Amino acid sequence: MALRSSGRPEIDGDRIGLLGRSMGGGVVHNTLVVAPGLFDAAVAFAPVSSRPQENIDHFQRPDGDPIVAEMEAGHGTPEENPAFWKEVSPLTYVDRVTEPLLIHHGTADDTCPMGSTTGPREVQEDRSECPSANALDAASAPRQSSP
Repeated sequence: MALRSSGRPEIDGDRIGLLGRSMGGGVVHNTLVVAPGLFDAAVAFAPVSSRPQENIDHFQRPDGDPIVAEMEAGHGTPEENPAFWKEVSPLTYVDRVTEPLLIHHGTADDTCPMGSTTGPREVQEDRSECPSANALDAASAPRQSSP
């Protein structure tokens, strides 16, 4: 990996992390199952769902995105072809994850609802290897004051 072998003094090649927010949090989940060991630790901040059909229903279907019909024509709906939808979810492969994962998610997040975070926790709890997760309550969150 380029960062590990960069030789740059400000980069500790023995401690490379991955951070993603929203859709980038989904990338974190996918990367951890596709390339275990590539990073030393990961943080997902307000990630999208680890269940692709939930992301489609939340982000694409309400806007009438034509790609939804194309996907379902090619692969079926989750009800018609549950095997396909299971195979494209990182939750199916969570047993491959070797890195510590920290998840931060706000309880009042309506862009990426809190349910997006529960999937990885439920699956890993079944394995007794739950990632660390913080639910950030909007009522108790620190506020910045305007100048």
